[in-house]
Amino acid sequence: SEFAKRQHGEPLFNVLPDIFSNLVGVKLDEQRQLNEEDFKSVIDFLFKYVSKKKQTESLLEKLLERFCLANDDPRACRDLAYIMSKLTFNEQSLKGLLHHYDNYRDKLFDNDVYQSFLTILDNAKKNLGAKPDLKVKIKRFFSFCLLFFID
Repeated sequence: SEFAKRQHGEPLFNVLPDIFSNLVGVKLDEQRQLNEEDFKSVIDFLFKYVSKKKQTESLLEKLLERFCLANDDPRACRDLAYIMSKLTFNEQSLKGLLHHYDNYRDKLFDNDVYQSFLTILDNAKKNLGAKPDLKVKIKRFFSFCLLFFID
């Protein structure tokens, strides 16, 4: 923690994708997997070191790719969605989320995943709500999520 502060979080950020991969439930045996409450506590702690716009975009890209690997693992999908809900979305990251819709659209049936995406939308509205063109993108994304959840 002290090292990460002195280095402005860069060394820690560089290994965050690997840390997340090891924490997310994909193909972990029962003994290594954290319960969901502990997982969320660890993620909340680690996100103190994710602050830069470029870090968010890079991390989002990697998380969206990992959704494809989590096909048969509902816990992994919930974990990935929770991590994504902690990101601060800007215009570029919102575009990336819309662009990679196919990576996670079939995971939205899980209520916890869906709730995490609603959190993403709420946070995006707060962060980006002033721009009219972004309001349209946020509404479009919300309608994608809602349509899939209703089907």
